[in-house]
Amino acid sequence: MTRQVNFRANFLEKICSSAGVEFAESLSAEAARKVLEDQILKEESDVDLEKLAQFTLKYQIPANRRVAIWKILLGISSCYAEAKTLINQHRKEEADMLLRSLQVMRKTSIGLTDPPFHEDDLVSTVLAMIKLADSSVSLSALAYNNPISISQKSLSLIAKQVVRLCTNASPWVNDYWLTLSLNKILSTSFDDNPNHLTSLVNDVRLHINNLDKFMQQRVYDLKSQSSFGVPRTRFLSDQKPKPNRQQQDAEISGLDNFKWFDQITDEVVRLFFRSGGSSWLSSEPLYRLWDKIIIGEAAGSILKVALMELLTSLSQHISAGTLDTLVVENEFHIEHHLSHEMQLKIVGHAIESVFRTGMFK
Repeated sequence: MTRQVNFRANFLEKICSSAGVEFAESLSAEAARKVLEDQILKEESDVDLEKLAQFTLKYQIPANRRVAIWKILLGISSCYAEAKTLINQHRKEEADMLLRSLQVMRKTSIGLTDPPFHEDDLVSTVLAMIKLADSSVSLSALAYNNPISISQKSLSLIAKQVVRLCTNASPWVNDYWLTLSLNKILSTSFDDNPNHLTSLVNDVRLHINNLDKFMQQRVYDLKSQSSFGVPRTRFLSDQKPKPNRQQQDAEISGLDNFKWFDQITDEVVRLFFRSGGSSWLSSEPLYRLWDKIIIGEAAGSILKVALMELLTSLSQHISAGTLDTLVVENEFHIEHHLSHEMQLKIVGHAIESVFRTGMFK
């Protein structure tokens, strides 16, 4: 399967760098949607994988077409019209077979009837289906347990986000295939290349150290200044500090007493990369990040820039005294601290930065 993933990535790398397919550098959302519908995803026509990959790199995917586009780019669905129905049927039959097998095993082992389909049960069902399909996993491992390793935690986090994305009548089919495929991309990027992951973690650690030094210098500067004429802190978000004594005291207190960087352990950083950002980001910002990750081998570059900017933004909120407490765990609910709009800005900037520097492969 690793060879298949590498073949797909190399193929997409080749076609995305092709000079024969060009789109306008700037299109409105409506114009981009029209190009997608009229030129690439025409009904009953073959999908031009080359154009679809380039479009996905350059433009935002419409939310209502995301699942269909991901399935084509990940090789779950065929790009050929005459084969699409057959391939989709085979995918459904395989997922149905796994689900029925799982239902039988559940009934005989723990007396469950048909599995319920609220989110947590769907996630556990998808995880069990993936284990059942893996011949190297023992049957005793099919029972859902709290994930321990980073790979297990990542798979669970990916499944949760995929389940939230897929809402069709047979959700476990797309849930299963998309979770499996996304996890394989991230596993290939990081599990199969541990030196690459270590290098990324070291880069993030250096960024954290620089932020820590900056914040300590900020404490020193504030304590050295009078209560008047305090320069404003530069913010990425739309929250603007008020230049008064109360704010200055809050900023000094937040910077001086709150050592939140100690909570950003290497395990937290590794989980962010291995889960494709799903350990921190809210759903829509995460999906926009995944839109680009599924194209090729730029996962590490995009995720590194995104994580660094998230850390910088959180630091600025702490510097302003707008965050009284911040507990960073493996699954960090960042939406409690950064707005949905702010996360979208950060993800968009990360994608633009990587695309501009040519790190997409």
